[in-house]
Amino acid sequence: MKRVWFPAGGVLLFWMIGVAVGNGEDSSPAGAQPLPVASKGAESAAVETDKAKPQDEPKALGIGDTFNTDEFSYKVNSYQCGIASVGGEYSKEEAKGQFCELGITAENIDDEANRLSFDDFKLAEGDAKYSTDSWINIRGNRDNNSSGFYDELNPGIIAEGNIYFDVPSDIEPSRVVVDDNWLSKPVTVNLK
Repeated sequence: MKRVWFPAGGVLLFWMIGVAVGNGEDSSPAGAQPLPVASKGAESAAVETDKAKPQDEPKALGIGDTFNTDEFSYKVNSYQCGIASVGGEYSKEEAKGQFCELGITAENIDDEANRLSFDDFKLAEGDAKYSTDSWINIRGNRDNNSSGFYDELNPGIIAEGNIYFDVPSDIEPSRVVVDDNWLSKPVTVNLK
């Protein structure tokens, strides 16, 4: 009797056909490994893996975008640096470096009155953060119809105004960080 030899792949193919049409008994030659078959558990693990993938990053905020904190809805309307002084004729304040002016709109979206404060805003460049000075802001906002800062704003009330930061004259901060509530996460707005 003449023997017929099959390449290794042929043996596997014949074994798979035999299992498919046979009674399910494993009659594979010694050392042959069955092909892995995905089970329902594996499918659900694949779905879980897809769910575990990080979602798309939220869109970066910029000038003109509205964003909410727990108490206020804000929008940065404008931003400019290179201002030498703020205030009127009798309340003029000279910059030690340069003033950067941040124009904002804020609306109280809480169900109770909340104080709108200049101090909730910081300009940032790299790791450096620049605070504002309330006295400079009071002087700078006296003559330009700004209202609402340091006031208790009732629910639904909107205030607009400028915030002034005295920063070194050789930098222009690229973002503002808004942190009006120690319980909530600060919000960053790109200014360039």
